[in-house]
Amino acid sequence: MYVCICNAVCSDRVAEAIDNGHNDPESVYAACGVRPNCGMCAETIEEMIWSRKAAAMPVPAE
Repeated sequence: MYVCICNAVCSDRVAEAIDNGHNDPESVYAACGVRPNCGMCAETIEEMIWSRKAAAMPVPAE
């Protein structure tokens, strides 16, 4: 699925950038070798960052 239509950046590329430690939209764009154009995808990238961080967090033992 495309996350950034302007730059043809797909969700796999964004996920890879996030997994490599890029934790804000600007650094994700840079890791993908692009610059934001319209900026509509920044919110989606932020949601992906938070979602991947939450999934990676260990669940506390009860």
